[in-house]
Amino acid sequence: MKRDALKKFKKNKYNIYLALIGFILVLLIFFFAKNKISDYNLRNHDKEIVIIKDSDNNQHSYTLKEIRKLKAVKKKVKLEKGLEEVELTGVALEKLLGDLGYKLEESPDLIIEDSEGNYTTFPMSVALEVDRVLLVYKINNKPNQDYDDSMGPLSLIDTTSESKESWVKDVKVLDIK
Repeated sequence: MKRDALKKFKKNKYNIYLALIGFILVLLIFFFAKNKISDYNLRNHDKEIVIIKDSDNNQHSYTLKEIRKLKAVKKKVKLEKGLEEVELTGVALEKLLGDLGYKLEESPDLIIEDSEGNYTTFPMSVALEVDRVLLVYKINNKPNQDYDDSMGPLSLIDTTSESKESWVKDVKVLDIK
């Protein structure tokens, strides 16, 4: 019995190797295609802009496409006392602000303006905590607006909050005061 199995293996070993290589290639293509499809849905919003300015009138603007090229952070957040869990994908705010060279130590607040002209204030100490506040462009691996129409292409989310009510939706301007 062992001998027959060994003979069959020797006879078909190249076919087995080709099947294994084919299987591995199919898995790689699947993962690559999944990521590309996920990013394809974001292309509709690539030209959306967020403006970051400080008290000295220095300004930087980023398109969603540029933000996606920065190092993304994925973080799972529990909402509504653990009843709902969402996965957020975005850029950590402390990383984004730190790379611009603004004098963040001298600024006590970060004022966020949304597309409707509403303002929300974050203490700079909260905004600069590592991976706490994210500029989010995907929720549950879907663009923000596919998750909820009111979210806009970019949202600012404090990952320690337990309610969606504290999320800043459709962020347009980050003003360092």
